[in-house]
Amino acid sequence: MDNELIPAWRPFEVRVSRLERLSPSFLRVTFTGDDLNLFADNGYDQRFKVLFPQWRTYTVRAVRPHLSEVDVDMVLHADGGGPASRWLERAATGDELSLIGPDVRHDGVHGGVEFEPPPGTSTVILAGDETAMPAIASIVERLSETFAVHVFLEVPCAGDFLPLRTPAGVRVCWHAREGTPHGQRLIPAVTQPQVNNEGLYVWLAGEAGVVTTLRRHFVRERGLAKTAVTFMGYWRKGKAEGE
Repeated sequence: MDNELIPAWRPFEVRVSRLERLSPSFLRVTFTGDDLNLFADNGYDQRFKVLFPQWRTYTVRAVRPHLSEVDVDMVLHADGGGPASRWLERAATGDELSLIGPDVRHDGVHGGVEFEPPPGTSTVILAGDETAMPAIASIVERLSETFAVHVFLEVPCAGDFLPLRTPAGVRVCWHAREGTPHGQRLIPAVTQPQVNNEGLYVWLAGEAGVVTTLRRHFVRERGLAKTAVTFMGYWRKGKAEGE
């Protein structure tokens, strides 16, 4: 088949090959499949979808084409959440699922990667909650050492402070919520003066209200160009998972 005719995204039939509890709130699920060697490794915050049976969007944590494996770090929600959380509670090796992800044979841009610093970027701020942690971890592992990078992560508890493989010049600040409201630790940490605007690029993800507050700070209060701020509300407080 001509590569130009191969769609950017397609279904992959997979099964769970490994489960690794990373911390109180994170479970790494390793999927394998007969053709998962064709799942494109685009890095950064590459998103894809998992059918639970309803679609949920996740960020790829790692791709190993030579082993036909994809890692996904998933959040274990204390309240049980929706179909994804219920599936995680009883997940076992051998479980079968469907993924919709990028096909390496597609001759073009796959899409689904939002991290895109504009030309002239010298400093990067990455900020988010536990739902953004896998994307942030994947991004920092691929960043050039020419960037000065400031990472701010708010997670449920101190036990969720996970080791990150980071190049030189990356400053990582973890904040444990420990029962306080979402954003109460993250917002003041990110908005306190850190760096000037020259060459600054900001990537924000997590609870929609917190992300909106942070974006407003950088665009309205700091005067940063909208093109220099990437923001994604992965979920919204008060809404059930998947809504």
